[in-house]
Amino acid sequence: MGFTLKHREQDSRGSFVAWGIGFEYKYCAESSILNIINAIKRKPLINISFDELMSNNALAYTDAFEKATQINALTFSNG
Repeated sequence: MGFTLKHREQDSRGSFVAWGIGFEYKYCAESSILNIINAIKRKPLINISFDELMSNNALAYTDAFEKATQINALTFSNG
C-alpha cells in the first residue's frame, strides 16, 4: 500500500497545510511551528516548535511523521 502525503503551500516562505490518513498538519514558517490536528474530531493534538535545521525542510519531517504513524497503526492492528 502506498500513500503520498497531500499538501498545499500557503505562502512563499514555506508555510503549508498537509493531509495524512488520520491527521492534518499545519506548518507556519514565520513561527516555525507544526500543528498536528485530529482529522476526524478536528481537535489539535500537539504543536511542535522546529529549530532552524528542522525548519529548513518541514515538509520532509511531516512526511516522515506521517509514515511513522502509519507503521504504528499497522503494528497496532496486526497487519
